[in-house]
Amino acid sequence: SVDGGQSWQDVSTGLPQEVQPILVFVNDGEVFLGTQNGLYSSPITCAAPNWQQVPFLNGRILGVSPGRYGLYVCSYGLGIFQNLGGTGVWKNINKTMKDNTVRCVLETPDGAILAGSDSGIFKSADGGQTWKQVFAEGMVLNLVESGGVLIGGGARGVLRSTDGGAHWDVVLNENILAKNTTHIKDQFVTILGTTDPNKDRFGSMDSTKGRPQGITNRLRASADGGQTWQRMDQALLPLPGVYGMDESLSQAKDIYDIVQAGELLFCTFDTGVFRSSDQGKSWTR
Repeated sequence: SVDGGQSWQDVSTGLPQEVQPILVFVNDGEVFLGTQNGLYSSPITCAAPNWQQVPFLNGRILGVSPGRYGLYVCSYGLGIFQNLGGTGVWKNINKTMKDNTVRCVLETPDGAILAGSDSGIFKSADGGQTWKQVFAEGMVLNLVESGGVLIGGGARGVLRSTDGGAHWDVVLNENILAKNTTHIKDQFVTILGTTDPNKDRFGSMDSTKGRPQGITNRLRASADGGQTWQRMDQALLPLPGVYGMDESLSQAKDIYDIVQAGELLFCTFDTGVFRSSDQGKSWTR
């Protein structure tokens, strides 16, 4: 979309038909698409997409993030790879880390690297040569930084660190997974949902109840650096008309993502894309 979500163009031409997208990341005029079976890229300036699979980056791509010396890519089960200076060379930087089930990576302003995995959070202060586990109380799916505050989301809920990731405190725990945590404008935002992260996008359906198994969605925001969290989903859940009058189905909608584009917020559901022009107070499908 180039008009604030009013209209949409299909840009999947050139991708394999069986591809299952997991994430989209834009960097220096290039779009990266993380999928179940590798990483694809295309120049963003092309009138028509020109998708090419990135060599040697196979497996399930769960994370792409920027770094001062090149992009980081997380391939689940294979580890963390960094692009060297914008070249076609990708280096595995977590060979000494005891866990390859990496789901996210973040480079902090001081140059340290943090990696979230199935077993917790690892930190490297030397470019990935050595790693120390700094959190070992469950899976971590995402990491974000703003103003010297680090926020992580995972099996324990929302985590917070103010000492560069050396120590972590649980600041929001509603007994379900914090499956997507980000920073929008002047606040942190988290999506709390299904207890099984592998069912976020490819979940099985419970045919007896007509809704995805194990999925519960709550949208929370923090304007004080992650210390306290407030609801942001009153206007979203339930959404009138999406499931008719069946309240049980209305409560089963799955939130995937929330992003800022200019002055607009976009929130993606299993039922479509919703837009807000007032920072989440009201939403339009």
